[in-house]
Amino acid sequence: MARFAEDGLRPLRGARFVAQLGFALEPATRAAIAGALPVVAKVSAERVGEELTKLSAGPHVAAALELLGETGLLALLLPPLGALPAAVRRHLGQTAQALPVDPAQPAGRLAALLHALPPAEVAPLLAKVRLPRAVAEAAAPLVAGHACLRDADAPGLASPAEVRRWLAAIGPQRADAVLALRAAEVATVLEARRQAAAAALAALRASVAAVRAAGDPLTAGQLALDGQGLMAALGCGPGPHVGEGLRALLAEVLEDPSLNDAARLVERARAWWRARPA
Repeated sequence: MARFAEDGLRPLRGARFVAQLGFALEPATRAAIAGALPVVAKVSAERVGEELTKLSAGPHVAAALELLGETGLLALLLPPLGALPAAVRRHLGQTAQALPVDPAQPAGRLAALLHALPPAEVAPLLAKVRLPRAVAEAAAPLVAGHACLRDADAPGLASPAEVRRWLAAIGPQRADAVLALRAAEVATVLEARRQAAAAALAALRASVAAVRAAGDPLTAGQLALDGQGLMAALGCGPGPHVGEGLRALLAEVLEDPSLNDAARLVERARAWWRARPA
């Protein structure tokens, strides 16, 4: 349509209206989008990011993602998503649609739309459309902490140590967001697998609650020995080795929280320092 040629943002707005209002584009309008792709390519990345963020928050985001994929808009604007099979894109859209919207945390819906991608690709992809750095960097850990259920059951976290390592890896403050993402995906899996997936999710929630109730250390800042104490124990000055040492101590405490005692950590730090390559 001539109107699309006048403003490359209009096809994206059409997809956003689908997400927000739930209507379908007229066949002629839909068919005209392919011819407008060269004009869409000229739209600023910031405007694209704004439209995609609004689209992701829509109650009919699954239909909008389908539209983006079928018209070539997705391949143009977010090539890794556009390259996915249509069935995978449908799964992503359904998962995002099942996830309650938190206007203050757009990373959740965006992570749902991107969770089939390698986590390392998520932040650069969102940065490409000039989303705020905080949003891009918040979405990637959510994807990293979530195992997609489309092709296989999520790996179980059998022991408290595994749960602590998982929480430490994603950041304890992100656990609820990852669990919400898992719950949204559970609601979309085939009925034959849904009961088992729901049971696994319930077990994970209970394990996370138990770790939180125990007050187990999950970050280097919760260790009984800080950077200054580590340097004093080792007789060394500041440098990258301080962070390296704290991470090594945290790894041990994640396995056994009873080690989180200043004297024991000094002992473990000295053992780590002696074994450290020169």
